[in-house]
Amino acid sequence: MDENDEEHKEITVIHQICDLPLYHTKYHVVVSKNPILAKEHIEDLYPGIIMNFNKHTLSYTCTIRHDEIGDALLVYIKINGGDPNQPIESIVAHEAVNLGWVLTDELNVKVDSENYVTQAYIISDIVKSITNVIQQFEEENTGIDDL
Repeated sequence: MDENDEEHKEITVIHQICDLPLYHTKYHVVVSKNPILAKEHIEDLYPGIIMNFNKHTLSYTCTIRHDEIGDALLVYIKINGGDPNQPIESIVAHEAVNLGWVLTDELNVKVDSENYVTQAYIISDIVKSITNVIQQFEEENTGIDDL
């Protein structure tokens, strides 16, 4: 192992709290290659909760309800899912729509055929945030930012 190998350690889970500026609210994005490590990370942050996913989970969106710490909206994305029928872009789009619906429900924002642009803005912002976290995860694990 050379000096550079010792300096660069693989990141197993990255967790970022993202803002939804229009509504002054936040949501959590968790990215990992290993769903079990991500599950443990989330359960450590919110003691007493049980995340409902396993080693095969490609992605997951939920609202966490915690009496002591408070509520949180969360999306998890698995990197390198290994399923060619589920490219990362499709997974991100799927979870962005899920989180968009959860956010509009939590914020009491009515979405219908006359007010769909609001939902489009929210989903677009979520896609951008998730994509940025994925890019950060990949850059930190390839050491590309060190070049």
